[in-house]
Amino acid sequence: MQSNNVKTVDVMPDAQERYNRRLHARLAQTVWATDCNAWYKTRWGKNTTLWPGFTVEFRWRTRRFDPSVYVTA
Repeated sequence: MQSNNVKTVDVMPDAQERYNRRLHARLAQTVWATDCNAWYKTRWGKNTTLWPGFTVEFRWRTRRFDPSVYVTA
């Protein structure tokens, strides 16, 4: 960011929407989608905290920065 004089980075809304749709589709297939009350779910039952896969997958998916889905300023 410093070498390119970038001050802010923000994800593009359509990229965030696609990501959230895929994430929640996967979460719906897990035990975390059951009818239990838990701290990671909103009062309406939406899971806003947990990752639906293994930690190694999360690490693999976040190891590189894809500038094509971000707006920089």
